[in-house]
Amino acid sequence: MKEDIEQILRKYYFKIFDNTSIFYWTESTENETFICPYFENENQLDKIISIISKNDSNWRKCYSLKYDIELISNYMKKGFMVIVQRKYVDNEYNLLVEKTAEIKITVDFLTIVSYKNIPIINLSNFIIPKSISRLLNRYKLLYDKNFHLILDECAKYHEYYWLTPKLVKCFKEIYNEKKAKMVSFELYDEEDNLVAGEFGVLENNIYISYTGFHTKSSTGIVQMILTFKFLYESGVNLCVLPGTKDDHKNMEYKYKLGAYDVSREQYFKIYNENTPNGYFA
Repeated sequence: MKEDIEQILRKYYFKIFDNTSIFYWTESTENETFICPYFENENQLDKIISIISKNDSNWRKCYSLKYDIELISNYMKKGFMVIVQRKYVDNEYNLLVEKTAEIKITVDFLTIVSYKNIPIINLSNFIIPKSISRLLNRYKLLYDKNFHLILDECAKYHEYYWLTPKLVKCFKEIYNEKKAKMVSFELYDEEDNLVAGEFGVLENNIYISYTGFHTKSSTGIVQMILTFKFLYESGVNLCVLPGTKDDHKNMEYKYKLGAYDVSREQYFKIYNENTPNGYFA
C-alpha cells in the first residue's frame, strides 16, 4: 500500500523544488500557500531544510511515509517537533486535510514541524495565576516514573489525532533505547489518582513540551506550573510550547502563564546557544 500511495503522490502532486531532486506539493488556506516537501531519508531532509530556510520562510512541515527511529530522535534533539499528520485521498485523487464521504486512501505522514512563530517561557519568571496558586499544595508531581502510561493517556486524550499508535510505538522505542531524552511528568491528587500528565523532550537546559492530558478542571494548569517549578529547580532555563494562538484558538492559556512568541530564526538561535545539537549550530 505504501508503494501505491507514493505512486499516487508522484503522479498527481509532486513538483520538483528549484531544479533539485526534492519533491513537494502545496497547500493553501484563506491567507497563505504552504510548500510541503517530501523526504525519504535524513540526508534528504537536511538538504530540504537548508534550501527552503534560505529561500522560503513560508513552510512549516516536511512529510514522509518512512518512520525511521534514528531520524525521529535526531530531529527531536535538533529542536524540531515530530508528529503525524493525517491526510486523505478521495476518489478523484485530491489530497485533503479533512475527511469526506468519498475517501479512497487515508495517509498518515510522519511530519517534521517547525512553526514560523514558537511560544517559549523563561522559567525564571513564569506566571502563576492566583486561582491556581492555592491549588498547588493539593497535588503531587512525579518526574518520569511512568513514561509509557503517560504517553498512552495523552494519545487517548487526543483521540490518536496526531499521536497515532504507530508514532506512539516509535516514541516508546526511542525512550527505551535512550536515543533522545524523552521524559514525562504526572500529577496525582490527594487520593493518589492520576489526574494530569505530559511528555516532551529535554535537551540540555531546554524542555520542549509535546502534549498533555487532564481528567479534572484546572489540573492541567496545575501540572504545568509544578512542571515549570521542577524544571527550573533542576537547572532548565526555557520551556518550549509549540503551537501559537494564531494556529489554534485554545492556545491562549500559554500566554497567561508568561509565554511569548519568537520567530523560527530566533528560536533556533536560542536553541543553539543552549544545546550543541541544534540544527543550525
